[in-house]
Parts: sequence; structure tokens; C-alpha cells
Amino acid sequence: MQKTTGRLLPPGYHPQAGLTLVELMITIVVLAVVAGMAIPSFSYLVTSNAIASQTNHFAAAINLARSEAIKRNTDVIMCKRSGTGCDNNGQWEDGWVIFADNDADNSLDSGEEIQYVDALKPNYTLRASVTNTNWLSFQSDGRIITSTGAAGSVVFRLCAPDADNSESRAISLNAIGQARLSKGTTTCP
Repeated sequence: MQKTTGRLLPPGYHPQAGLTLVELMITIVVLAVVAGMAIPSFSYLVTSNAIASQTNHFAAAINLARSEAIKRNTDVIMCKRSGTGCDNNGQWEDGWVIFADNDADNSLDSGEEIQYVDALKPNYTLRASVTNTNWLSFQSDGRIITSTGAAGSVVFRLCAPDADNSESRAISLNAIGQARLSKGTTTCP
């Protein structure tokens, strides 16, 4: 006979280990309650990180355009994208193009492109505070001029489809082309 935990067992007998049906049901209920509490927090975290990531991506593009203008000693334009060109009718969330305006005609010509950026995630919005800001022109000294003719500051608002205004992001450009990021804007489109 086999000896296990101080008891004699018949040959070939192996005690069964596991959970009873009641124990299994209690475990499942506890897991469901914990998951129910964690999922909303996780969803908030995913949305917040997506907004922050896309904001940083846009700010990096602004910094690239400004630094290229200074480095190349020529105007560098960042415009709303449509295919491989600029689009005055689109929105910034559709993507953007950065190009060196070597011939100073304010339009993208072959060989001038620096970077093409695809659209943001679906249903996210990226809008300028000044209506009809279709492009930004970074001068060789880093200053900006917008398509509205304004030389000075402009603010871009990035919003998630279901986020409240407190989770949105603002990218503020001052007159010398430097970007400042902040959380929470007054309105989302």
C-alpha cells in the first residue's frame, strides 16, 4: 500500500485535487467584480495616452519644421495634407506635410518635401484656434506666419472623440515658433 499524508491508501488510488463547483463560482464572481472596476480606469488610461501621444507627435512635427527652416535658411511650410499635397479644405487631423519652400511660391513642388504625416486616429480632432489656418510658414529665423496672414501665436486643440475638455490637449505656438503643450482646453469641436 501507498502511504500519503499519514494515511494508508489502496494501490492505484490517487486523491483528486481541485476546486468544488461552489469555489469555482465564487472565484469567477470575484474576478468579474475586479474586472468591472478595472475596465473603466483602463479605458481612461488608453484614451489619455492616445491623446498625449498624438499631441507629442504634432509638437515634434512643429519642432522639425522650425528647426529645418533655421538649418536650411529658407521658409519651411507645414500644411494640411491631402494625398501628396496640401489641402485648404481638409482638417489638420487628416495629416500634414512639411516641405522646404525653396522657390518661395508657398506650394509643394517636387523635391521640396521633408515629411508626410498620416491622419490621426479615427474621430480625433486637431483644429487651430484661428479659422482657416491651412498652413504655417516657419521663417529662417524660426518665426511663424500663418495662412491667415497673421504673424504671431496660434493654438491647436487636439480632442478624443469621447473625451471631455479636461482631457484634451492644446499646442500653443508663440510668435517665434516655439510650441508649448497644455492639458485641458476650453472647447473641443
